[in-house]
Amino acid sequence: MEIKVADMDIDQVKTGTEVQVNLQTLGENLKGSISDISAVSDSSSGMFLVTVSLGEESTNSAIGLMADIRLSDNKEENSVYIPAKSVQSDDSGTYVYKAADTSAVKVPVTLGKKKNAYIEVTQGLSTGDLVILQSSKPLTDGEKISILTVK
Repeated sequence: MEIKVADMDIDQVKTGTEVQVNLQTLGENLKGSISDISAVSDSSSGMFLVTVSLGEESTNSAIGLMADIRLSDNKEENSVYIPAKSVQSDDSGTYVYKAADTSAVKVPVTLGKKKNAYIEVTQGLSTGDLVILQSSKPLTDGEKISILTVK
């Protein structure tokens, strides 16, 4: 079975990764694994061709059917995603500025997977933390801030 993966997501796909294949029309759920990833993207679509080998044989023919394919290891328990443009770095490492009451707090972060314009933060932030996306001037740790929202 062959699928196409967008350029921005190809770094999350690896040969040997287990996948769950749902053939909704047939009501079947199968297990498989990624067996091949094309080295270059299609010039017209920007998509990479990925081959999935099915580990279980379907009792029906799946030729021409649409399938929902999910990476088995794509579990995002307790993941926090923030806009990638809010992440900064210097000699001390990677960090973001978090809004804490009326102050900007510099918080070191550990990054995970990137998804489109967002990036996973695996350490340093919790769900509900307010990350500063933009400032009228460079921030410093502990600096007083006023939060403006755009309507």
